Amino acid sequence: MMPDELRERFELYGRLDQHRRRVKQARDIVARALDTCGNWYVAFSGGKDSTCVLTLVREQAPRTVAACSVPEFTLPETAAYLENVPNLERVASGSDHETGWAVNWAGPEDVPAHIRWIGARGSTLPNYGLALSNVFLGLREEESSARSAHLRSQGVLFFSKKGQGWHCSPLAKWTVEDVWAYILGEGLDYNHAYDRMSEIGVPLEQQRIGPFAVDRVLGYGPLAILKRGWPDVFNAYAALYPEARQFV
Repeated sequence: MMPDELRERFELYGRLDQHRRRVKQARDIVARALDTCGNWYVAFSGGKDSTCVLTLVREQAPRTVAACSVPEFTLPETAAYLENVPNLERVASGSDHETGWAVNWAGPEDVPAHIRWIGARGSTLPNYGLALSNVFLGLREEESSARSAHLRSQGVLFFSKKGQGWHCSPLAKWTVEDVWAYILGEGLDYNHAYDRMSEIGVPLEQQRIGPFAVDRVLGYGPLAILKRGWPDVFNAYAALYPEARQFV
């Protein structure tokens, strides 16, 4: 359960005109994207941002598919949350997340039957292997300088020549307070791994859902958070990948 002080903070923030304007802007961006073309899906991680995007999109296009690339190792709260997401396409692919050691899904023989294999590293099918080419994303400028630069240069709705499809980021201008105020204001279910992270004192800006070891974010301490919050999961992961212990 979300700590009372955080819930009160986000509920108060949700009453501000600034937040309401950002929600309206996000809805307008989604509407513009849907008017531009069809064949949309939502890239879904099970995290707070993609939860908001999926809700905003399905308000206007209820049958929109959500697509999730499922890591071989995941938090129990994430696995439980994904079970309750309707119209969700689960896929798996090979990767080491640029670490050189954190191997994700060695091959299709390791993937459970309910998850669809979309290829080894370097030969992954585009667009999650879907016959859809346009994607809604949960990117926010606040998250990093790289994302801010990308969104400022490309805009919230642009055609990707590389992916040969439209990309839409309706949360580009949202803060973490906007995200949680929207989740609480709309009464949305969310991944309760965030509650555990708050419980062990992880700052809001460092709370993320995704693969345990990704090279570009290892310096932010995700494996230390994993060890502190989910020691059994960390020990199982480190037993397979001992390199993880050097980051805690």
